[in-house]
Amino acid sequence: MDIWQWREEFARAALRYAVLAALSFRDAHGYQLLTYLKEKGFGNIKGGTLYPVLARMEDEGLLRHSWDTSNTGPARKILMLTDEGRSQVEIAERAWKDISLSLKMLTSTAA
Repeated sequence: MDIWQWREEFARAALRYAVLAALSFRDAHGYQLLTYLKEKGFGNIKGGTLYPVLARMEDEGLLRHSWDTSNTGPARKILMLTDEGRSQVEIAERAWKDISLSLKMLTSTAA
């Protein structure tokens, strides 16, 4: 694999954490999330990858939604963190730091 394939692999693994982190700053609809994640270096995440993750996270009680009908055109599903989702941001951040440290130790240790 080349570096971009590895980045995509890691981005998919971190997607739930990335969604929690992004929504901890502001509520957003799915397309806004896709755009924001791309701007932050997550590449071209497909809707077919993101939307099932969002649905699962909502089923798990991490996200909730409301409908934005203020614009012309179809209503937009605005996603926001629940209290449980907010608490999971901190837990996910600690877990990510732990696994990053573990990987760093693995790659710096002579066999």
